This record gives sequence, structure tokens and C-alpha cells, in this order.
Amino acid sequence: MDSDHSISVELIQKCVAGLKRGKAAGIDELTCEHVLHSHPILIVLLANLFKIMLAYGMVPDAFGQGIIIPLVKNVDGDKTVSENYRSSTLSPVISKLFESVLLDLFSDQLCSDNLQFGFKSRSSCSHAIFTLRTIVDHYVKDASTVTISALDISKAFDRVDHFALLRLLIKRQLPNNFFIILRDFFSKGYDV
Repeated sequence: MDSDHSISVELIQKCVAGLKRGKAAGIDELTCEHVLHSHPILIVLLANLFKIMLAYGMVPDAFGQGIIIPLVKNVDGDKTVSENYRSSTLSPVISKLFESVLLDLFSDQLCSDNLQFGFKSRSSCSHAIFTLRTIVDHYVKDASTVTISALDISKAFDRVDHFALLRLLIKRQLPNNFFIILRDFFSKGYDV
């Protein structure tokens, strides 16, 4: 599959329309609204840029730059304790747009299990709780004992082995240009 030909002006417009509005600017000081309200030629130029990036398997170094913002987890908790904070990274909007394009291009090959609730659109913690509650109710109704164990994987996303992830994606037989661009993207992640 030669995916770079699938990058069209219409795809870029669709992905721009899907960007979340009202978000803070990244290190480039651009927001979604800048792209939304720009001259239409920008969409054409971005389509060409993204085709070239996918063809050569490289993303700009700036795509890996971000601004880390500390966010308080519990406003009533101790604000002097580092564990009461989580970080959020403000990434460049063009980088987010390119990610959205990649997700759209390869969406049919990037499906996850129906029992995965995190990091999926139209899925939340309440769906996981509902599923758990339904299963527990089923067994309790028949007077069975239910034993539940939980794992705290709150920092698992920050500790993903990128090469292990790429190996899993290789098993899905995605096109080579997808792996090459993803590997380059991973190699450029740093915060300012």
C-alpha cells in the first residue's frame, strides 16, 4: 500500500476539523484556530508536506518538542508534594495534525480489542466500570464468590518501550513507511 497517495486535501481538511479547539499553543505558538482560519493554500501545502514526510520517513525535529505543564491532581491535596502533580505536554499543532492524518490513513489496521477502554474515542472509565459491574452482578446473582484484583498502571504510558510497540505493529503487517515514520517520530521526543 502506497499510503502517501492517500493524503489528500480533503483528508487534511477533515483532520483539521477534528482538532480540539481552545487548547493552549505549543512551542511554535500556533493553535488549532490558526490552522482553521488560515488561507486555504495552507491545507494544500500541508498535504504536500505530509506526503513528502511519509515518503522519506522523516518528521521535523520540532515535532518532538513540547512544553511540559504541571497539573495538580488533587486541588485539596498537598500542593508541595510532587506526587500530587501530573504533567501535560503541549505539542505543536502541525504535529498533532500529522498524527491525526496517520491515524486516519491506518485506522483499519490500528484497531484495538473491544475490552480496551483507555485511549479510545467514545470510551471512558465509566464504560470499564459498567463492564466490571455487569460481570460481578452476573456471578453474584448465582451466589458465586468474586475475587477482583487491580493493577495501578498510571505511569505505564510514560514507560512504553517504543521498539516493543513497533514489533507489535509489525505483526499487524502495516506498510513499511508507517514504521519508518513512527520510529523517526519516537526518536525526536524531548521536552523544552
